[in-house]
Amino acid sequence: MSCLTRLSQVGKPRALKQFIKLPAIMGLFRKLRLILHIGPHKTGTTSLQKALRKTYCTNKPKEIWYPKPAGPGPGHASLALGIIEGSEHSVRRIIDEAARANCDTLILSSESFARLAYEKRIEDLAEQTSAAQVHVVATLSPIYQRAVSSWQQGLKLGAWHTPIEQCLETVLARPGLRADFMERFTEHFPAAKVSVLITNRSTPQDVFSRFAVATGISLSPPDEGLVENASFGFVEVETVRAFHISAEAAGLPPDATREAGKLLRQLVKGEQWRALVPPQRLKLPVNWIGPLAQRTAETIRRLRALESERRIEIFGELESLDDVECFRADEQNA
Repeated sequence: MSCLTRLSQVGKPRALKQFIKLPAIMGLFRKLRLILHIGPHKTGTTSLQKALRKTYCTNKPKEIWYPKPAGPGPGHASLALGIIEGSEHSVRRIIDEAARANCDTLILSSESFARLAYEKRIEDLAEQTSAAQVHVVATLSPIYQRAVSSWQQGLKLGAWHTPIEQCLETVLARPGLRADFMERFTEHFPAAKVSVLITNRSTPQDVFSRFAVATGISLSPPDEGLVENASFGFVEVETVRAFHISAEAAGLPPDATREAGKLLRQLVKGEQWRALVPPQRLKLPVNWIGPLAQRTAETIRRLRALESERRIEIFGELESLDDVECFRADEQNA
């Protein structure tokens, strides 16, 4: 055997070891995949977050990682609020932690990410996620249903006390109900993949299958089933509204108002209350019909334009966002 032959054989095991290590080395240069679910509110987000928490939530990174939320809820509101307040770099730190652990896919979800588009902080979010391969996922539900639910949510939390007839402009100014909502994210994340999942109360389980198709990540409903935040009827709305007006007039401290408000909401959502006070559905205010129809048409038009430009991909029936006439028909038949 020649010297050259012996040297070539000696070199083979070393080359083989180097080849075996190559995937690990290449992983250091592969960008972490970040799925950023931005909500907005009232679009099936709670069910989606609980399903992600059930399947992929851990304290430490793994291949597909949904970090354990810092707060009591199933989403990562504290991460988004930290950016809104301009005092935190938690998103960047979690991305760095996931990358160091050779995580393949990091999933972050919060309805509050939607607020960044109009809080002049979306640039901070884009900068903090620049080290990752970003996939923005939005969930959108029918416009009227979401508008009324948003008004109820603001009322429950004491954000406003005025009757529904007087709140249309305030409601339509909420991030997820603005017609240019998705454009803000496509502009600030030009290299990102952007998916829009259309959700609906009539088929709420679709959010899981559409998320799976859009992301390639399997997802099943949470153990407690589909989550739907209970809507208030006319009596509950007026009861909660009267409490907040009275608390403000009496000068009740904010902390006390907040805690008392929680107790009141628990009461009117309880079984005993429901047994005594049958729910009476809130009617669509007449002065909402025209503006909601215009906002719905403009939203659909803008989303179709983004789709035609290949800036977003839509999963589900986009026209189902237009539910104004459906709700008017329901009220006439009630």
